[in-house]
Amino acid sequence: ARCLVLRSPFPVNSLHDHLASFDPALNMVAAGDAPARGFVLRPRYYSREAERWSLHAAPSTRDPLAEGDGLLAQAGRLATPVNSLRSLALTESNSSSISAFASVYDDPLNAASTRSLPGADFIDPLSGNMQRLSVGSPDRGSFTSSSKELSRIFDDGETPIRKEWESRKKTIQQKFSTSETIMVSASFNVIAPKAKKKTVEDRLKELDSPEIQQQHEDCLISQAEYVTRLRRLRDDLAAAWQNAERVTALKLSIKVAHLLQDTSVPQFYPILFVLVADALDTMGALVYQRILLKCEKEDDGTAVCSLPTSFTCDDVRNQAKETCSNWFTKVGSIFDLPTRLYMELSLFPCYRFLEAMPPVQQIERLVKMTRGVADPLANSYLRYYLARTIKESLPKRADLLLDMAKDVVKLLHRLATDKSYAKEILPERMDLEKYLGLTDPVLSYLLADVVVNDHVKDLDEIVLSISGQSNTSSTANEAQNKRPVSALIFQLVTAFPPDYISRRAEALCSICKVAEGSSGMQAATFRALGERLCEARPTPELCLPLMNSIWKNVRKLSLLEEYLSVADVFVEMMLQTAGETELSILLKDINKQISSRSGAPAVGSTVAKLSDKAQRYLDSIVTRVASETSIHTALSMPPFVSIIDSFTGEIKAAVNKQLLSYAAKSENCLDDPNAVNYLLEMAQQLHDSLDIESSDASKAEVYKLVEDFIFRVEFSFDAEKYLSFLVDCRGKFHKSERIRIRLIQRVNALCMQVLVDQRKKHKADRLASQFAKACIAFSQITIPSIAQVLPRVQLYALTAGVALQTDLVPSAEALVKSAITCVNEVVKGEDVVEVEETSGAGFEESLMSQMSNLMSLLLVVPGHPQQGPFYLMHGLNNLITSYPWTAKASSLRLRCSMLCLLAAAAQRSFLYTIPGIDSNDTLYSGEQSYVQELQGLLDAQYDLAFKDVQDLVAEVSSATNAENEANARAILTFANTLLLCCSPSPQIADAVAELIQKAKATLKAASGSDDSYLRTTLHFYTRKTQNTKR
Repeated sequence: ARCLVLRSPFPVNSLHDHLASFDPALNMVAAGDAPARGFVLRPRYYSREAERWSLHAAPSTRDPLAEGDGLLAQAGRLATPVNSLRSLALTESNSSSISAFASVYDDPLNAASTRSLPGADFIDPLSGNMQRLSVGSPDRGSFTSSSKELSRIFDDGETPIRKEWESRKKTIQQKFSTSETIMVSASFNVIAPKAKKKTVEDRLKELDSPEIQQQHEDCLISQAEYVTRLRRLRDDLAAAWQNAERVTALKLSIKVAHLLQDTSVPQFYPILFVLVADALDTMGALVYQRILLKCEKEDDGTAVCSLPTSFTCDDVRNQAKETCSNWFTKVGSIFDLPTRLYMELSLFPCYRFLEAMPPVQQIERLVKMTRGVADPLANSYLRYYLARTIKESLPKRADLLLDMAKDVVKLLHRLATDKSYAKEILPERMDLEKYLGLTDPVLSYLLADVVVNDHVKDLDEIVLSISGQSNTSSTANEAQNKRPVSALIFQLVTAFPPDYISRRAEALCSICKVAEGSSGMQAATFRALGERLCEARPTPELCLPLMNSIWKNVRKLSLLEEYLSVADVFVEMMLQTAGETELSILLKDINKQISSRSGAPAVGSTVAKLSDKAQRYLDSIVTRVASETSIHTALSMPPFVSIIDSFTGEIKAAVNKQLLSYAAKSENCLDDPNAVNYLLEMAQQLHDSLDIESSDASKAEVYKLVEDFIFRVEFSFDAEKYLSFLVDCRGKFHKSERIRIRLIQRVNALCMQVLVDQRKKHKADRLASQFAKACIAFSQITIPSIAQVLPRVQLYALTAGVALQTDLVPSAEALVKSAITCVNEVVKGEDVVEVEETSGAGFEESLMSQMSNLMSLLLVVPGHPQQGPFYLMHGLNNLITSYPWTAKASSLRLRCSMLCLLAAAAQRSFLYTIPGIDSNDTLYSGEQSYVQELQGLLDAQYDLAFKDVQDLVAEVSSATNAENEANARAILTFANTLLLCCSPSPQIADAVAELIQKAKATLKAASGSDDSYLRTTLHFYTRKTQNTKR
């Protein structure tokens, strides 16, 4: 066996003397210096070591995840609930530990837990035993005017009806918010600002000029100011009640309710309704709590009784009933009908103190009374408020809601068909469609909970009432020669349940086709019909005839945007119910409409610029098709591609990003050449759109999309075509260095894939060899364009490994030399790189990692016939020596890696080889020149390593704590390297002991540093040298 002898640079002292520095008991002085002796590299037998350290396993017939004693059962025991955890303490040995575990993990929200905070009475806020909220009583704590808190008075927590109301309030406020000013009459002095005192002259001017007088009577305020004043009124109402001013609070609430009688500003009426409803809810909650206190206490606060949670009118005291009746009497004396109804509805929960619940007769009476309100807008929202009361008190009486819906529809239908009536109702500069749109929340709320199977006839009656047909003769006479109105049909379609729309789709389509209205409203109606049908998931047998029936009317819509808004929804319907053929026909019609209406000569040609609104609808269509079908299917349809070509500007870039995202997330690889070419063109457009003004975030987003798209492309049966695609990508995406790096990695992976396929066939292929040369040439050409040093070195090493695998040894040698030269040029300043990139500890750490990886590759690189077996190692050694390391320990750590490499090169058989490549263990087996050159390299590395150790020790006083700790760890790494690579001998023991002593001294200078590495090294040293004798 080959045996290399190395001289020791340290004087050889006794092992006992060196260990004295670690053990205070051995207080002996060194006996003196001894002559240097050699020590021997440890021979390695890798196959024996692998067998020795392998885990011996035996086949098992028991499933480790099975129940019983398996791992799953053990895991289940660990996951046992806390309440049953104490039952696991079966033995005395584990009872204490399990009890401690259970005490720590008691559920803090468990109702059974009796623990409390130290020094205080702990009340669990989630236990559900909270006392009833007190509002409006001086002896019951503070008052809050939040309507959300007040709503909890009637119920233990918010009911689904209350939650739905909160949600619908937000929707109304968002939909009908406006920045316009509001004309407020001086008669509504509760809202109108107080006027200044008028002089006699001002009053005389008003009498002479009626116009000036009218201006003073009316005032303009903004919506925000109106909302602020209403909320202030609600707070004033609550404050008056808290101060025991009941009459003032009642008057304020009546004035607030009276505001809903004013419909002069209809566009603001829905928001006004929400604000007034909140104020009335506050008043109702205060009165309810007042009567509830009357039931339980006397006027002086003396407790009389406590009402049960589910009390009835029989449990209520007579005094409380009299108070309740008095409130309803006051409300009943209000002259104005809408105000009286709103006030009674706000107090409706108080009927619980007077009558058996639910008060059906009272509800039916109020439903009939609402018919006395003539104004359609005020009538509709009054029924909205009543419907909320019905849902809370009589949730099963959907027939009452349907009756109110019928009344609302009849009233609105009269408004839509009777021009003289509409002229009286509609304000100036407001058309019928906008006015009817204000009542959308009403019908949707009335019909929200209707069960289709139980009320089909009622819904049919509503449809017949607006279609010009009816089962009753009186209604039929009224509806003669009156065509349906699109605006009203739109309201019903959006309010009806989807199941009913699906059942009566043909009838509703027939009505929509003959309805009269603006083109925009007709488009909105068709779109709403399509959306409701999509929600119902109809069958193809229903959708296709339906679409054929209405599409002629859709094509007649005036504007392209209106046509596209309808087509957008019906594309979704086609995706749900039809096949690729039907979808392609619809897309073709869309493309035809785009071309004809934008002035383009033919389908697929360059069209004129579309409006942003039209492009947004097209964007939605493209997104629907691409997301619900595969990207291959979408791009295989010519109409779809033509639609994409119609985008311009920022929307086009957004569409390209979206399509590339779908392509990158595709489950299947992209292998269709047409789809790949089209996506590649999109990616190039995005890439070319980036310039110096583009933000880093936008650049990163585009580059990420391009990378993901490239990695999804895979021509499984044609590697040459895939390589050609990657070459095209290199030319198209020249701005991104990150993409070029990924392309090189992809080419290397492709080369290895072809190699694996070739080896599976167990035969050499000349074409595969040529393909490998092309891949290596691609990388060799592309890597120099990478500006960053570390990625360049990494790619050189990676490509060199691929070249070795494909039996291209000269290319591998050239790539390794290029990697070494790359770093060497940075040292000499010949390579133009940023200063920040090559400075700092982070760069040096990464560079050391890359150089260590390069060393692992050099073990299998065959030697050069003329320059010798170690000429690449000589170059790397020179680079380590010449590089200006910021951290002095970096050079020593690399010397350790080089020693490990040389120790591996000294073995008779290498640890790993590449199939088909003869490494140096085969080429130079037993040659004396190989041994001598290796001996010289080892001597040089040992000399340089010990010189680095001396430099590190000399810098102890001037180095920082962190630097001393890093230096000590490097010295310990050198000691471990000697113990690993060399055979045990007294010389090794002495050298390592000296290194450990120096590391300990260096580590001592770094106060507060971790000495765990020192302790493990000492333990390893003791184990390695325990049988060594001098």
